Amino acid sequence: MPHSSLYLTKLYNDLITNTPQTITMDIPSEVGHGRISQTKIKHGVVLSDWQMCYQSDMNVQGPVSREYMQIIFCMNDGISWGILNGHRSMTIQKNESCIYAGHDGTEYICYKKDSNFSFLLPTFHNSLPITLTDRKLRLTKRNS
Repeated sequence: MPHSSLYLTKLYNDLITNTPQTITMDIPSEVGHGRISQTKIKHGVVLSDWQMCYQSDMNVQGPVSREYMQIIFCMNDGISWGILNGHRSMTIQKNESCIYAGHDGTEYICYKKDSNFSFLLPTFHNSLPITLTDRKLRLTKRNS
């Protein structure tokens, strides 16, 4: 086989073995409709796509790890959430985005009845070399 064919064969095999892993969960029909998908790509980055609409108000709470940072894109109805035992709350509206760092606390949120929620959330592990400069997010090379 010529060198270029070997290279393409290796590249193809690498693509197959390093394919992103996707997990998808449908919202149970007895509580509403929608789907949550998460795709894990290289370097531990997780891309999440949340599409949800509930038949009644849904109160949710859970832990948030300090090890992660998210960029939240709100594509439809806005939402607010808070931190238990804290005096902070966050709100994001349609067509807004925010950068949100984990805090090792517990958050609570209420998904309002009949609202159409749609969020895109890239999540980064804090060990990735990410810096914020001039309101731009960029990856920087970390010297080891």
